[in-house]
Amino acid sequence: MAQVLAFEKDVTWKRALQAVDARLYKTYNAGSAEDCKVACAVADVSGQDCPLVFISEEFERLTGYVRDWALGRNCRFLQPNDRPVNKLLNGDEVKRMREFCTCAQPSGSVMVNILVNESHNNMFPFWNVLLMEHFEV
Repeated sequence: MAQVLAFEKDVTWKRALQAVDARLYKTYNAGSAEDCKVACAVADVSGQDCPLVFISEEFERLTGYVRDWALGRNCRFLQPNDRPVNKLLNGDEVKRMREFCTCAQPSGSVMVNILVNESHNNMFPFWNVLLMEHFEV
């Protein structure tokens, strides 16, 4: 199972990550979230500001943000820092994401969107095809 740092001993989050591992295996034929060559992040929608509770090594490699820094933060740090630019590029998608996270959804609900994101230190922008899925633990 993937390493979770602060959430490592939390039974609820262990079950959540087992569900993520199962979904990644099914979708990408990966043995676990850590084996998957897809950037993966798990956020707690019940937490204050929807903090990240897990990121894969591929997420760290793609974005340049290390696990110790990213965990506990909302993933909006990936969006362009220039608010008018972010609104122009991602405004509609951000609104859809916010609604998906804040409105009650049945387990298994899925949303796909595309965002322009920035890597650490604004080294390069990249397209982020984001698959969001609700699941209950």
